[in-house]
Amino acid sequence: KVVAVCLVLALTISVGLPAMAATIVDGDIKPTSTGTINVTGKETEKGATVTAYQIITVNAENGESDNGGTYFQPLSPMYTWVDSIAAWLKTYTADGETYPFSGYVGDANEVTKAFSEINGSDKTTFYVTLRDAIGEMGDLTSKTTTFSTEQNNPTAKFTDMAMGQWFIVITPNQEHAGYEYAPAIADLTPKFDETGKVWKFEDVVEVVAKSNPGIIEKDVDDYTVEIGQTVTYTLNVPV
Repeated sequence: KVVAVCLVLALTISVGLPAMAATIVDGDIKPTSTGTINVTGKETEKGATVTAYQIITVNAENGESDNGGTYFQPLSPMYTWVDSIAAWLKTYTADGETYPFSGYVGDANEVTKAFSEINGSDKTTFYVTLRDAIGEMGDLTSKTTTFSTEQNNPTAKFTDMAMGQWFIVITPNQEHAGYEYAPAIADLTPKFDETGKVWKFEDVVEVVAKSNPGIIEKDVDDYTVEIGQTVTYTLNVPV
């Protein structure tokens, strides 16, 4: 029974980390590897402000391979929320009730399985709520730039971005101040290659800005009318 319990415990703490091969080979990434995030938009995005906040970090170290080189060795927990995000998750309330956000962070600020499994409306609620609160948080690693104004398809480019998950927030330009932007996620996280038995890192992430006017627009069928005449019109409502 004791052996069985030990086996169960060993399996429990190793869930989520790929098994390493018997022969450890050199990897092409390091814990300090960085990547690039490209955010693209439409004509209406020219001049808009784009900010990338790091909300999740990757914990790893350099291990020594069998041939004397180094390889990427994840630590446990591999993914953790940055401190200010973790504190917000643990204490966030609305309308006098605690949201399930506290279940997304563990005692050591690790990203929990509950967070990885959220989808649909729950995921939308979480990211929109975070977007509205993140500007008031301190101690966040962030970078800010603007969409180019010369290209037909404006792009905001972030370079030398550390491994982890980055939260993209867009603020509209003055001409389109009424626009509302959906928050976006850029994952600069390593993936384990089962064939080569080595960690790999896609160091370029593409993000497409999504926005809507954020206002109700009315199209009138006929502007030339008389007193007593029925006027028909269409309301265009962003959903």
